[in-house]
Amino acid sequence: EDLLRTAAQNSRLSLQRTQAGWLLLGALMTLGSSLVRYHLPKMLLLWRNVFPRSQKELEAEKARGDSFTWQVTLEGRAGALCAMRSFVAHCPELLTEDVIRRLMTPIECAMTMMSQVPAIIKVHGAHLKASAAMVRLRLYDILALLPPKTYEGSFNALLRELVAEFTLTDNSANTTTSLLRSLCHYDDSVLMGSWLQETDHKSIEDQPNSASGSGALEHDPSSIYLRVPVGEAIPGPLPLGVSVIDASVALFGVVFPHVSFKHRLQMLDHFAECIKQAKGVRQQAVQLNIFTAVLSALKGLAENKSTLGPEEVRKSALALVMGALDNPNPILRCAAGEALGRMAQVVGEATFIARMAQTSFDKMDLLMKFRYCTKTVHLCSSHLLLRRAAVACLRQLAQREAAEVCEYAMSLAKKAGDGKDNTTISEPKSCVRQGQFYVGGAVVFEVEKDEEDSEKKDEMDDDTMFTGLGDDDKSKPSVAPRWVTRVFAADCLCRIILLCENVDKAHFDLATARSAQAKNPKGTILLCRWCFLAS
Repeated sequence: EDLLRTAAQNSRLSLQRTQAGWLLLGALMTLGSSLVRYHLPKMLLLWRNVFPRSQKELEAEKARGDSFTWQVTLEGRAGALCAMRSFVAHCPELLTEDVIRRLMTPIECAMTMMSQVPAIIKVHGAHLKASAAMVRLRLYDILALLPPKTYEGSFNALLRELVAEFTLTDNSANTTTSLLRSLCHYDDSVLMGSWLQETDHKSIEDQPNSASGSGALEHDPSSIYLRVPVGEAIPGPLPLGVSVIDASVALFGVVFPHVSFKHRLQMLDHFAECIKQAKGVRQQAVQLNIFTAVLSALKGLAENKSTLGPEEVRKSALALVMGALDNPNPILRCAAGEALGRMAQVVGEATFIARMAQTSFDKMDLLMKFRYCTKTVHLCSSHLLLRRAAVACLRQLAQREAAEVCEYAMSLAKKAGDGKDNTTISEPKSCVRQGQFYVGGAVVFEVEKDEEDSEKKDEMDDDTMFTGLGDDDKSKPSVAPRWVTRVFAADCLCRIILLCENVDKAHFDLATARSAQAKNPKGTILLCRWCFLAS
Protein backbone atom coordinates (compact mmCIF):
# COMPACT_ATOMS: atom_id res chain seq x y z
CA GLU A 1 0.00 0.00 0.00
CA ASP A 2 2.88 2.36 0.82
CA LEU A 3 4.48 1.62 -2.55
CA LEU A 4 1.28 2.63 -4.32
CA ARG A 5 0.89 5.81 -2.28
CA THR A 6 4.48 6.96 -2.86
CA ALA A 7 4.60 5.98 -6.53
CA ALA A 8 3.84 9.53 -7.66
CA GLN A 9 6.56 11.07 -5.47
CA ASN A 10 9.40 9.85 -7.66
CA SER A 11 8.51 9.93 -11.33
CA ARG A 12 11.62 7.96 -12.25
CA LEU A 13 10.36 4.96 -10.22
CA SER A 14 6.61 5.50 -10.52
CA LEU A 15 6.06 2.66 -12.96
CA GLN A 16 8.17 0.15 -11.04
CA ARG A 17 6.64 1.10 -7.67
CA THR A 18 3.15 0.72 -9.09
CA GLN A 19 3.89 -2.68 -10.60
CA ALA A 20 5.64 -3.94 -7.44
CA GLY A 21 2.87 -2.72 -5.14
CA TRP A 22 0.10 -4.56 -6.96
CA LEU A 23 2.31 -7.61 -7.40
CA LEU A 24 2.75 -7.86 -3.63
CA LEU A 25 -0.97 -7.34 -2.98
CA GLY A 26 -1.82 -10.02 -5.52
CA ALA A 27 0.58 -12.40 -3.80
CA LEU A 28 -1.02 -11.56 -0.44
CA MET A 29 -4.35 -12.89 -1.76
CA THR A 30 -2.82 -16.37 -2.17
CA LEU A 31 -2.52 -16.71 1.61
CA GLY A 32 -6.21 -17.57 1.73
CA SER A 33 -9.46 -16.38 3.26
CA SER A 34 -8.44 -16.59 6.91
CA LEU A 35 -5.76 -13.90 6.48
CA VAL A 36 -7.27 -11.83 3.68
CA ARG A 37 -10.55 -11.43 5.60
CA TYR A 38 -9.05 -8.76 7.85
CA HIS A 39 -7.65 -6.75 4.93
CA LEU A 40 -10.65 -7.06 2.61
CA PRO A 41 -12.33 -3.67 3.41
CA LYS A 42 -9.08 -1.82 2.67
CA MET A 43 -8.53 -3.84 -0.52
CA LEU A 44 -12.03 -3.08 -1.79
CA LEU A 45 -11.35 0.62 -1.22
CA LEU A 46 -8.02 0.45 -3.07
CA TRP A 47 -9.64 -1.31 -6.05
CA ARG A 48 -12.44 1.25 -6.23
CA ASN A 49 -10.10 4.25 -6.12
CA VAL A 50 -7.90 3.01 -8.99
CA PHE A 51 -10.69 3.46 -11.57
CA PRO A 52 -12.83 6.50 -12.44
CA ARG A 53 -16.16 6.35 -10.64
CA SER A 54 -18.32 7.66 -13.47
CA GLN A 55 -18.40 8.33 -17.19
CA LYS A 56 -17.91 12.02 -16.40
CA GLU A 57 -14.67 11.31 -14.52
CA LEU A 58 -13.49 9.13 -17.39
CA GLU A 59 -14.08 11.89 -19.93
CA ALA A 60 -12.27 14.41 -17.72
CA GLU A 61 -9.37 11.96 -17.32
CA LYS A 62 -8.92 11.72 -21.09
CA ALA A 63 -8.36 15.48 -21.33
CA ARG A 64 -5.38 15.52 -18.99
CA GLY A 65 -2.13 13.67 -18.51
CA ASP A 66 0.77 12.84 -20.77
CA SER A 67 2.20 9.68 -22.29
CA PHE A 68 4.10 8.58 -19.18
CA THR A 69 1.19 9.32 -16.85
CA TRP A 70 -1.10 7.14 -18.95
CA GLN A 71 1.43 4.32 -18.98
CA VAL A 72 1.59 4.35 -15.16
CA THR A 73 -2.22 4.60 -14.99
CA LEU A 74 -2.77 1.63 -17.29
CA GLU A 75 -0.18 -0.50 -15.51
CA GLY A 76 -1.77 0.36 -12.17
CA ARG A 77 -5.22 -0.68 -13.37
CA ALA A 78 -3.85 -3.89 -14.86
CA GLY A 79 -2.21 -4.63 -11.50
CA ALA A 80 -5.42 -3.93 -9.62
CA LEU A 81 -7.40 -6.30 -11.87
CA CYS A 82 -4.72 -8.97 -11.42
CA ALA A 83 -4.95 -8.65 -7.63
CA MET A 84 -8.74 -8.99 -7.93
CA ARG A 85 -8.29 -12.13 -9.98
CA SER A 86 -5.96 -13.55 -7.32
CA PHE A 87 -8.55 -12.73 -4.64
CA VAL A 88 -11.37 -14.42 -6.55
CA ALA A 89 -9.22 -17.49 -7.29
CA HIS A 90 -7.79 -17.98 -3.78
CA CYS A 91 -10.54 -16.69 -1.47
CA PRO A 92 -13.82 -18.16 -2.77
CA GLU A 93 -15.29 -18.27 0.76
CA LEU A 94 -15.26 -14.44 0.87
CA LEU A 95 -17.17 -14.01 -2.39
CA THR A 96 -20.54 -13.04 -0.99
CA GLU A 97 -23.15 -11.27 -3.12
CA ASP A 98 -22.19 -7.95 -1.53
CA VAL A 99 -18.47 -8.44 -2.20
CA ILE A 100 -19.11 -9.42 -5.82
CA ARG A 101 -21.31 -6.34 -6.25
CA ARG A 102 -18.55 -4.10 -4.90
CA LEU A 103 -15.99 -5.78 -7.15
CA MET A 104 -18.15 -5.18 -10.20
CA THR A 105 -17.98 -1.39 -9.76
CA PRO A 106 -14.28 -1.10 -10.76
CA ILE A 107 -14.66 -3.97 -13.27
CA GLU A 108 -17.49 -2.19 -15.09
CA CYS A 109 -15.38 0.99 -15.11
CA ALA A 110 -12.57 -1.04 -16.69
CA MET A 111 -14.91 -2.31 -19.41
CA THR A 112 -16.09 1.23 -20.12
CA MET A 113 -12.52 2.51 -20.20
CA MET A 114 -11.46 -0.10 -22.79
CA SER A 115 -13.67 1.55 -25.41
CA GLN A 116 -11.76 4.82 -24.85
CA VAL A 117 -8.25 3.36 -24.98
CA PRO A 118 -7.81 3.43 -28.81
CA ALA A 119 -8.35 7.21 -28.77
CA ILE A 120 -5.84 7.57 -25.91
CA ILE A 121 -3.25 5.51 -27.81
CA LYS A 122 -3.81 7.61 -30.92
CA VAL A 123 -3.04 10.80 -28.97
CA HIS A 124 -0.19 9.62 -26.74
CA GLY A 125 1.61 7.00 -28.84
CA ALA A 126 1.68 3.34 -29.84
CA HIS A 127 3.98 2.40 -26.95
CA LEU A 128 0.85 2.32 -24.75
CA LYS A 129 -0.49 -0.69 -26.70
CA ALA A 130 1.31 -3.21 -24.47
CA SER A 131 -0.06 -1.65 -21.27
CA ALA A 132 -3.56 -1.55 -22.77
CA ALA A 133 -3.26 -5.21 -23.80
CA MET A 134 -2.27 -6.11 -20.24
CA VAL A 135 -5.42 -4.38 -18.93
CA ARG A 136 -7.54 -6.40 -21.37
CA LEU A 137 -5.80 -9.63 -20.34
CA ARG A 138 -6.47 -8.99 -16.65
CA LEU A 139 -10.07 -8.00 -17.36
CA TYR A 140 -10.78 -11.15 -19.38
CA ASP A 141 -9.13 -13.34 -16.73
CA ILE A 142 -11.20 -12.08 -13.82
CA LEU A 143 -14.49 -12.08 -15.77
CA ALA A 144 -13.90 -15.74 -16.64
CA LEU A 145 -13.84 -16.52 -12.89
CA LEU A 146 -17.00 -14.61 -11.97
CA PRO A 147 -20.60 -15.79 -12.57
CA PRO A 148 -21.68 -14.51 -16.03
CA LYS A 149 -24.99 -13.26 -14.63
CA THR A 150 -23.10 -10.58 -12.66
CA TYR A 151 -22.09 -8.80 -15.87
CA GLU A 152 -24.83 -9.90 -18.28
CA GLY A 153 -25.76 -6.25 -18.86
CA SER A 154 -22.38 -5.75 -20.54
CA PHE A 155 -22.54 -8.83 -22.80
CA ASN A 156 -22.95 -6.89 -26.06
CA ALA A 157 -19.98 -4.58 -25.55
CA LEU A 158 -17.87 -7.39 -24.10
CA LEU A 159 -18.57 -9.79 -26.98
CA ARG A 160 -17.61 -7.10 -29.50
CA GLU A 161 -14.25 -6.76 -27.75
CA LEU A 162 -13.71 -10.52 -27.54
CA VAL A 163 -14.61 -11.20 -31.18
CA ALA A 164 -12.43 -8.33 -32.38
CA GLU A 165 -9.59 -9.76 -30.28
CA PHE A 166 -9.40 -13.27 -31.71
CA THR A 167 -10.44 -12.33 -35.27
CA LEU A 168 -7.46 -9.93 -35.29
CA THR A 169 -9.66 -6.98 -36.30
CA ASP A 170 -7.29 -4.37 -34.85
CA ASN A 171 -4.18 -6.56 -34.88
CA SER A 172 -1.86 -6.43 -37.89
CA ALA A 173 0.13 -9.44 -36.65
CA ASN A 174 -1.07 -12.95 -37.50
CA THR A 175 -1.09 -14.04 -33.85
CA THR A 176 -2.68 -17.42 -33.12
CA THR A 177 -4.05 -18.90 -29.92
CA SER A 178 -2.27 -21.68 -28.06
CA LEU A 179 -5.49 -23.29 -26.75
CA LEU A 180 -6.47 -25.42 -29.75
CA ARG A 181 -4.52 -28.48 -28.65
CA SER A 182 -6.12 -28.42 -25.18
CA LEU A 183 -9.62 -28.29 -26.72
CA CYS A 184 -9.05 -31.24 -29.07
CA HIS A 185 -8.88 -34.92 -28.22
CA TYR A 186 -5.66 -36.14 -26.65
CA ASP A 187 -5.10 -38.71 -29.40
CA ASP A 188 -5.08 -35.91 -32.00
CA SER A 189 -1.79 -34.57 -30.62
CA VAL A 190 0.13 -36.21 -33.47
CA LEU A 191 -1.79 -34.03 -35.94
CA MET A 192 -1.17 -30.96 -33.80
CA GLY A 193 2.56 -31.37 -34.15
CA SER A 194 3.28 -32.70 -30.65
CA TRP A 195 5.32 -35.90 -30.51
CA LEU A 196 6.34 -35.60 -26.90
CA GLN A 197 3.15 -35.63 -24.87
CA GLU A 198 4.37 -38.23 -22.38
CA THR A 199 8.10 -37.54 -22.18
CA ASP A 200 10.30 -35.30 -20.06
CA HIS A 201 11.60 -33.68 -23.23
CA LYS A 202 8.28 -32.08 -24.19
CA SER A 203 8.85 -28.70 -22.53
CA ILE A 204 12.30 -28.48 -24.12
CA GLU A 205 11.76 -29.74 -27.65
CA ASP A 206 8.21 -28.46 -28.15
CA GLN A 207 8.97 -24.81 -27.42
CA PRO A 208 11.21 -23.84 -30.36
CA ASN A 209 8.64 -25.26 -32.79
CA SER A 210 5.63 -23.62 -31.14
CA ALA A 211 3.72 -21.05 -33.18
CA SER A 212 2.72 -19.41 -29.90
CA GLY A 213 6.28 -18.66 -28.81
CA SER A 214 8.23 -19.73 -25.75
CA GLY A 215 7.13 -19.16 -22.19
CA ALA A 216 9.08 -16.79 -19.96
CA LEU A 217 8.54 -15.08 -16.61
CA GLU A 218 9.15 -11.65 -18.16
CA HIS A 219 5.90 -11.97 -20.12
CA ASP A 220 3.83 -11.90 -16.91
CA PRO A 221 5.45 -11.43 -13.47
CA SER A 222 2.22 -12.42 -11.70
CA SER A 223 2.87 -16.02 -12.74
CA ILE A 224 5.25 -16.31 -9.77
CA TYR A 225 2.24 -16.53 -7.44
CA LEU A 226 -0.77 -17.46 -9.60
CA ARG A 227 -1.76 -21.10 -9.82
CA VAL A 228 -0.72 -22.89 -12.97
CA PRO A 229 -3.83 -24.25 -14.76
CA VAL A 230 -4.05 -28.03 -14.91
CA GLY A 231 -2.35 -29.38 -18.01
CA GLU A 232 -0.59 -26.12 -18.88
CA ALA A 233 2.99 -26.50 -20.06
CA ILE A 234 5.79 -25.17 -17.89
CA PRO A 235 7.71 -22.90 -18.29
CA GLY A 236 5.27 -20.11 -18.95
CA PRO A 237 3.61 -17.73 -19.45
CA LEU A 238 3.39 -17.11 -23.19
CA PRO A 239 3.99 -13.75 -24.90
CA LEU A 240 1.42 -11.05 -24.14
CA GLY A 241 -0.14 -11.06 -27.63
CA VAL A 242 -0.84 -14.81 -27.41
CA SER A 243 -2.04 -14.64 -23.79
CA VAL A 244 -4.61 -11.94 -24.62
CA ILE A 245 -6.05 -14.01 -27.48
CA ASP A 246 -6.08 -17.11 -25.26
CA ALA A 247 -7.97 -15.21 -22.54
CA SER A 248 -10.49 -13.83 -25.05
CA VAL A 249 -11.14 -17.32 -26.44
CA ALA A 250 -11.60 -18.77 -22.95
CA LEU A 251 -13.99 -15.98 -21.88
CA PHE A 252 -15.94 -16.32 -25.14
CA GLY A 253 -16.61 -19.95 -24.19
CA VAL A 254 -17.91 -18.82 -20.79
CA VAL A 255 -20.21 -16.10 -22.15
CA PHE A 256 -21.55 -17.80 -25.32
CA PRO A 257 -24.02 -20.18 -23.56
CA HIS A 258 -25.68 -17.17 -21.88
CA VAL A 259 -26.40 -15.01 -24.95
CA SER A 260 -29.55 -15.11 -27.07
CA PHE A 261 -29.91 -17.31 -30.15
CA LYS A 262 -30.12 -14.16 -32.26
CA HIS A 263 -26.67 -13.00 -31.13
CA ARG A 264 -25.24 -16.50 -31.60
CA LEU A 265 -26.39 -16.48 -35.21
CA GLN A 266 -24.94 -13.02 -35.80
CA MET A 267 -21.56 -14.05 -34.41
CA LEU A 268 -21.39 -17.28 -36.43
CA ASP A 269 -22.24 -15.41 -39.64
CA HIS A 270 -19.63 -12.79 -38.74
CA PHE A 271 -17.02 -15.54 -38.30
CA ALA A 272 -17.72 -16.84 -41.80
CA GLU A 273 -17.38 -13.32 -43.21
CA CYS A 274 -14.07 -12.73 -41.37
CA ILE A 275 -12.63 -15.95 -42.82
CA LYS A 276 -13.86 -15.03 -46.29
CA GLN A 277 -12.28 -11.56 -46.21
CA ALA A 278 -8.88 -12.66 -44.90
CA LYS A 279 -6.33 -14.01 -47.39
CA GLY A 280 -3.28 -16.26 -47.33
CA VAL A 281 -1.44 -16.75 -44.05
CA ARG A 282 -3.69 -14.30 -42.25
CA GLN A 283 -6.75 -16.33 -43.22
CA GLN A 284 -5.18 -19.42 -41.64
CA ALA A 285 -4.49 -17.49 -38.42
CA VAL A 286 -8.00 -16.01 -38.26
CA GLN A 287 -9.59 -19.35 -39.04
CA LEU A 288 -7.56 -21.15 -36.38
CA ASN A 289 -8.53 -18.57 -33.74
CA ILE A 290 -12.19 -18.71 -34.75
CA PHE A 291 -12.35 -22.50 -34.62
CA THR A 292 -10.71 -22.51 -31.21
CA ALA A 293 -13.29 -19.99 -29.99
CA VAL A 294 -16.13 -22.08 -31.47
CA LEU A 295 -14.75 -25.19 -29.73
CA SER A 296 -14.58 -23.23 -26.48
CA ALA A 297 -18.20 -22.12 -26.97
CA LEU A 298 -19.41 -25.66 -27.74
CA LYS A 299 -17.58 -26.94 -24.67
CA GLY A 300 -19.30 -24.25 -22.59
CA LEU A 301 -22.70 -25.28 -23.97
CA ALA A 302 -22.06 -28.91 -23.06
CA GLU A 303 -20.95 -28.00 -19.52
CA ASN A 304 -24.07 -25.86 -19.04
CA LYS A 305 -26.26 -28.58 -20.58
CA SER A 306 -27.52 -26.03 -23.11
CA THR A 307 -28.46 -26.51 -26.76
CA LEU A 308 -26.86 -24.78 -29.71
CA GLY A 309 -30.09 -23.15 -30.84
CA PRO A 310 -32.78 -23.36 -33.53
CA GLU A 311 -32.32 -24.58 -37.09
CA GLU A 312 -30.81 -21.35 -38.50
CA VAL A 313 -28.09 -21.31 -35.80
CA ARG A 314 -27.27 -24.96 -36.48
CA LYS A 315 -27.05 -24.39 -40.22
CA SER A 316 -24.69 -21.45 -39.77
CA ALA A 317 -22.46 -23.42 -37.39
CA LEU A 318 -22.50 -26.49 -39.62
CA ALA A 319 -21.59 -24.47 -42.72
CA LEU A 320 -18.67 -22.94 -40.83
CA VAL A 321 -17.38 -26.34 -39.73
CA MET A 322 -17.94 -28.20 -42.99
CA GLY A 323 -16.01 -25.56 -44.88
CA ALA A 324 -12.85 -26.55 -43.00
CA LEU A 325 -13.15 -30.35 -43.13
CA ASP A 326 -11.26 -30.44 -46.42
CA ASN A 327 -8.88 -27.56 -45.62
CA PRO A 328 -5.28 -28.17 -46.74
CA ASN A 329 -4.10 -27.37 -43.21
CA PRO A 330 -4.29 -30.61 -41.13
CA ILE A 331 -4.63 -28.65 -37.89
CA LEU A 332 -7.75 -26.90 -39.17
CA ARG A 333 -9.19 -30.19 -40.41
CA CYS A 334 -8.61 -31.65 -36.96
CA ALA A 335 -10.30 -28.65 -35.32
CA ALA A 336 -13.25 -28.94 -37.69
CA GLY A 337 -13.64 -32.63 -36.90
CA GLU A 338 -13.55 -31.89 -33.18
CA ALA A 339 -16.15 -29.14 -33.63
CA LEU A 340 -18.38 -31.53 -35.54
CA GLY A 341 -18.24 -34.01 -32.67
CA ARG A 342 -19.00 -31.34 -30.08
CA MET A 343 -21.94 -30.11 -32.16
CA ALA A 344 -23.43 -33.58 -31.98
CA GLN A 345 -23.27 -33.28 -28.19
CA VAL A 346 -25.13 -29.99 -27.93
CA VAL A 347 -27.75 -30.50 -30.65
CA GLY A 348 -29.17 -33.77 -29.40
CA GLU A 349 -31.50 -34.41 -32.36
CA ALA A 350 -31.17 -37.73 -34.14
CA THR A 351 -32.00 -36.30 -37.58
CA PHE A 352 -29.38 -33.57 -37.33
CA ILE A 353 -26.71 -36.02 -36.15
CA ALA A 354 -27.64 -38.41 -38.96
CA ARG A 355 -27.19 -35.61 -41.53
CA MET A 356 -23.82 -34.72 -40.09
CA ALA A 357 -22.72 -38.34 -40.15
CA GLN A 358 -23.85 -38.79 -43.76
CA THR A 359 -22.00 -35.65 -44.84
CA SER A 360 -18.86 -36.90 -43.11
CA PHE A 361 -19.15 -40.29 -44.81
CA ASP A 362 -19.57 -38.60 -48.18
CA LYS A 363 -16.35 -36.65 -47.64
CA MET A 364 -14.57 -39.84 -46.54
CA ASP A 365 -15.82 -41.59 -49.67
CA LEU A 366 -14.28 -38.83 -51.78
CA LEU A 367 -11.01 -39.26 -49.96
CA MET A 368 -11.04 -43.02 -50.49
CA LYS A 369 -10.93 -42.40 -54.24
CA PHE A 370 -7.44 -40.93 -53.91
CA ARG A 371 -4.51 -43.17 -54.43
CA TYR A 372 -2.95 -42.47 -51.02
CA CYS A 373 -5.84 -44.20 -49.33
CA THR A 374 -5.93 -47.32 -51.50
CA LYS A 375 -2.25 -47.99 -52.05
CA THR A 376 0.51 -49.02 -49.73
CA VAL A 377 1.72 -46.15 -47.54
CA HIS A 378 5.24 -46.75 -46.29
CA LEU A 379 6.80 -45.57 -43.07
CA CYS A 380 9.60 -44.17 -45.20
CA SER A 381 7.17 -41.90 -47.07
CA SER A 382 8.41 -38.41 -47.85
CA HIS A 383 5.19 -37.02 -46.33
CA LEU A 384 5.64 -36.33 -42.62
CA LEU A 385 1.93 -36.58 -41.82
CA LEU A 386 1.70 -40.02 -43.42
CA ARG A 387 4.63 -41.24 -41.36
CA ARG A 388 3.06 -39.82 -38.21
CA ALA A 389 -0.27 -41.46 -39.00
CA ALA A 390 1.50 -44.77 -39.60
CA VAL A 391 3.22 -44.57 -36.22
CA ALA A 392 -0.10 -43.74 -34.53
CA CYS A 393 -1.68 -46.78 -36.18
CA LEU A 394 1.19 -49.00 -35.09
CA ARG A 395 0.83 -47.83 -31.51
CA GLN A 396 -2.76 -49.04 -31.56
CA LEU A 397 -1.89 -52.29 -33.32
CA ALA A 398 0.77 -53.07 -30.72
CA GLN A 399 -1.99 -53.39 -28.13
CA ARG A 400 -4.03 -55.91 -30.14
CA GLU A 401 -3.71 -59.57 -30.96
CA ALA A 402 -2.48 -60.31 -34.50
CA ALA A 403 -5.48 -62.52 -35.25
CA GLU A 404 -7.87 -59.80 -34.13
CA VAL A 405 -6.17 -57.15 -36.27
CA CYS A 406 -6.10 -59.27 -39.40
CA GLU A 407 -9.69 -60.45 -38.98
CA TYR A 408 -10.89 -56.86 -38.65
CA ALA A 409 -8.77 -55.76 -41.61
CA MET A 410 -10.17 -58.51 -43.84
CA SER A 411 -13.74 -57.60 -42.97
CA LEU A 412 -13.10 -53.94 -43.84
CA ALA A 413 -11.26 -54.85 -47.02
CA LYS A 414 -14.24 -56.89 -48.24
CA LYS A 415 -16.54 -53.91 -47.64
CA ALA A 416 -14.24 -51.31 -49.20
CA GLY A 417 -12.93 -53.40 -52.12
CA ASP A 418 -14.21 -52.60 -55.60
CA GLY A 419 -12.81 -55.69 -57.33
CA LYS A 420 -10.21 -53.72 -59.31
CA ASP A 421 -7.43 -52.85 -56.90
CA ASN A 422 -7.92 -55.09 -53.91
CA THR A 423 -5.03 -55.95 -51.63
CA THR A 424 -4.73 -59.64 -50.83
CA ILE A 425 -4.77 -60.22 -47.10
CA SER A 426 -3.28 -63.45 -45.84
CA GLU A 427 -4.23 -65.52 -42.86
CA PRO A 428 -3.21 -64.06 -39.47
CA LYS A 429 -0.17 -66.34 -39.03
CA SER A 430 1.04 -65.57 -42.54
CA CYS A 431 0.48 -61.87 -41.97
CA VAL A 432 2.78 -61.85 -38.98
CA ARG A 433 5.44 -63.95 -40.74
CA GLN A 434 5.51 -61.63 -43.75
CA GLY A 435 5.63 -58.47 -41.63
CA GLN A 436 2.38 -57.03 -43.05
CA PHE A 437 0.23 -54.63 -41.06
CA TYR A 438 -3.26 -53.42 -41.97
CA VAL A 439 -5.41 -50.54 -40.74
CA GLY A 440 -8.99 -50.01 -41.86
CA GLY A 441 -8.54 -52.17 -44.97
CA ALA A 442 -5.55 -50.12 -46.20
CA VAL A 443 -1.97 -51.29 -45.90
CA VAL A 444 0.00 -48.95 -43.66
CA PHE A 445 3.30 -50.50 -44.59
CA GLU A 446 4.46 -53.79 -45.97
CA VAL A 447 7.85 -55.49 -45.67
CA GLU A 448 8.05 -58.03 -48.46
CA LYS A 449 10.39 -60.95 -47.98
CA ASP A 450 10.38 -64.54 -49.04
CA GLU A 451 11.34 -67.44 -46.85
CA GLU A 452 14.62 -67.99 -48.71
CA ASP A 453 15.80 -64.47 -47.87
CA SER A 454 14.64 -64.93 -44.30
CA GLU A 455 16.67 -68.13 -43.91
CA LYS A 456 19.76 -66.43 -45.37
CA LYS A 457 19.44 -63.55 -42.93
CA ASP A 458 19.05 -65.99 -40.04
CA GLU A 459 22.42 -67.47 -40.99
CA MET A 460 24.18 -64.11 -41.06
CA ASP A 461 26.49 -63.18 -38.25
CA ASP A 462 25.84 -60.04 -36.22
CA ASP A 463 28.30 -57.82 -38.11
CA THR A 464 26.85 -58.72 -41.50
CA MET A 465 23.26 -58.34 -40.36
CA PHE A 466 23.62 -54.89 -38.83
CA THR A 467 26.08 -53.35 -41.32
CA GLY A 468 25.20 -54.89 -44.65
CA LEU A 469 21.42 -54.79 -44.93
CA GLY A 470 21.45 -51.33 -46.49
CA ASP A 471 24.13 -52.01 -49.11
CA ASP A 472 21.62 -52.61 -51.90
CA ASP A 473 20.72 -48.94 -52.20
CA LYS A 474 23.66 -46.62 -51.71
CA SER A 475 21.81 -43.72 -53.31
CA LYS A 476 19.54 -43.16 -50.31
CA PRO A 477 20.91 -40.58 -47.86
CA SER A 478 21.52 -41.72 -44.32
CA VAL A 479 19.22 -39.91 -41.90
CA ALA A 480 19.75 -40.27 -38.17
CA PRO A 481 16.51 -41.11 -36.31
CA ARG A 482 14.92 -38.32 -34.34
CA TRP A 483 14.91 -38.50 -30.57
CA VAL A 484 11.21 -39.31 -30.48
CA THR A 485 11.79 -42.16 -32.91
CA ARG A 486 14.39 -43.63 -30.59
CA VAL A 487 12.08 -43.18 -27.60
CA PHE A 488 9.32 -44.96 -29.52
CA ALA A 489 11.73 -47.80 -30.43
CA ALA A 490 12.78 -48.18 -26.81
CA ASP A 491 9.14 -48.24 -25.74
CA CYS A 492 8.39 -50.97 -28.28
CA LEU A 493 11.40 -52.95 -27.03
CA CYS A 494 10.15 -52.74 -23.44
CA ARG A 495 6.76 -54.05 -24.52
CA ILE A 496 8.40 -56.96 -26.36
CA ILE A 497 10.51 -57.87 -23.35
CA LEU A 498 7.48 -57.83 -21.03
CA LEU A 499 5.59 -60.14 -23.39
CA CYS A 500 8.43 -62.59 -23.94
CA GLU A 501 10.37 -62.75 -20.67
CA ASN A 502 8.03 -65.26 -19.05
CA VAL A 503 7.38 -67.37 -22.14
CA ASP A 504 10.67 -68.83 -23.33
CA LYS A 505 14.21 -67.92 -22.33
CA ALA A 506 15.35 -68.83 -25.82
CA HIS A 507 14.22 -65.36 -26.82
CA PHE A 508 17.11 -63.92 -24.81
CA ASP A 509 19.79 -66.62 -25.02
CA LEU A 510 21.76 -67.16 -28.24
CA ALA A 511 22.81 -70.77 -27.53
CA THR A 512 19.31 -71.81 -26.47
CA ALA A 513 17.85 -70.05 -29.48
CA ARG A 514 20.13 -71.89 -31.92
CA SER A 515 19.29 -75.20 -30.27
CA ALA A 516 15.57 -74.49 -30.47
CA GLN A 517 15.87 -73.41 -34.09
CA ALA A 518 17.73 -76.63 -34.98
CA LYS A 519 15.00 -78.73 -33.40
CA ASN A 520 12.16 -76.75 -34.97
CA PRO A 521 13.26 -74.76 -38.07
CA LYS A 522 9.75 -73.38 -38.55
CA GLY A 523 9.52 -72.03 -35.02
CA THR A 524 9.61 -68.32 -34.28
CA ILE A 525 12.42 -67.11 -32.03
CA LEU A 526 12.89 -63.48 -31.08
CA LEU A 527 16.54 -62.94 -30.20
CA CYS A 528 17.51 -59.62 -28.68
CA ARG A 529 21.09 -58.69 -29.48
CA TRP A 530 21.59 -56.16 -26.74
CA CYS A 531 24.91 -54.73 -27.90
CA PHE A 532 23.42 -53.60 -31.22
CA LEU A 533 20.14 -52.41 -29.72
CA ALA A 534 22.03 -50.26 -27.24
CA SER A 535 24.08 -48.67 -30.02
